Amino acid sequence: MKHNHIYIGLVTVCAASLLFVSYTLYHHITYKNTVIQSAKNKVELETTRIVSDLDSGLSGISSPIVQAANEYSQGTLSEKDLIKLLDRSIQADTRITKIGLILSPAKGAENTTGRASFYERRDGKVRQPEGTETPIDYSSAAWYSRALASGPGWDDPVFDDDVKYYTAAFSVPIYGPGPKKRPAGVIYMKLSLSWLKEKMDSLNLEKSTFGLILTKSGVILYHPIADMVYNRTNIFDQLEARKGTLKNFDRQRIIMQKAVRGESGEGYNVSRTGQSFWYFYRPIKTTGWSLVVRFMKEEIPVNGKAIRNQKIRIAIGMIFLLTAVTALFLRLYDPKAFKPYKLWYVSIVFSACSIGAASYTWYLAYAVPISEYQQNKTVIDDAVALEKFLTASNRLFSVADA
Repeated sequence: MKHNHIYIGLVTVCAASLLFVSYTLYHHITYKNTVIQSAKNKVELETTRIVSDLDSGLSGISSPIVQAANEYSQGTLSEKDLIKLLDRSIQADTRITKIGLILSPAKGAENTTGRASFYERRDGKVRQPEGTETPIDYSSAAWYSRALASGPGWDDPVFDDDVKYYTAAFSVPIYGPGPKKRPAGVIYMKLSLSWLKEKMDSLNLEKSTFGLILTKSGVILYHPIADMVYNRTNIFDQLEARKGTLKNFDRQRIIMQKAVRGESGEGYNVSRTGQSFWYFYRPIKTTGWSLVVRFMKEEIPVNGKAIRNQKIRIAIGMIFLLTAVTALFLRLYDPKAFKPYKLWYVSIVFSACSIGAASYTWYLAYAVPISEYQQNKTVIDDAVALEKFLTASNRLFSVADA
């Protein structure tokens, strides 16, 4: 019963090779998914941490102003002491470019414009401009009316040509004595947002990962490419301008719309160059702005040697599997069905599989490391070189293209 032994042997080879290929393939997929998920979790945690830091920084600036306004409204802080406190605040924090107290006119007073007392930073020095005690009408200012109508809060940032960056106004109402709490004025503070750039540039993000900060309307307050800020770019205008060349325009627009609406989440997109990106977006609740972090899937660090070896083992297992299946299909184990030419069929299948596996191994060894496995590290220790590197990167992988 020699042919029975041959049959059992072929079936055993089939089963063993099938199990080997299945196990190796499962391990290969599981490993890649684990690495990808780990990288996503890392970027997601970093995004949450950055937002927390920005929220804390902005709250740390505005909270003392709100506390001072409450103390003034409660009568525990005089106008003179409040003005001194504002002076100390701008002296201590270089991010504040202007701060002041705007008092509403007294009820029934002939002067209907009120008066203001403020300090501003010019050329690195804090001074109180002349004429600040003269009557000035601030009632038409957006931050003034917003504070009286809605309470403490931040206004939409505007580009300040003096500081060459965006500034944002924070204002909080103050109230006069009495149970009716009649509005007595507004404390106003203008903050340079250049510190956002300093904060974001100091983060330890991979070269293929970067964040951008958007206002409620989509204006870019921070981008690693400085011109995106200096040109006062709006993310939606940028997307619309490149609509015809973008691969997934609607998907990108939806991601950015969710971000500026203050939602938390993540999105996935494929650029026109075929590269895959994840977007993580979180709201900066203190101001209503948003942080969006973009992460390139292809740049996930993986053990290239391990993955390559797994694929080679799968290819070798397929050689044995296909050869054994061919022999079973041709019934080489059965003397009655045996024909000499059938051995040639088996030889052809074995040879074709071996050539295919050898070619695939060559491809993995020589071609793939350039794109998938090789982990190039770019070290840049010069500010000009960094700007050139980011500019070049932006041409290929800008937010509009991704």
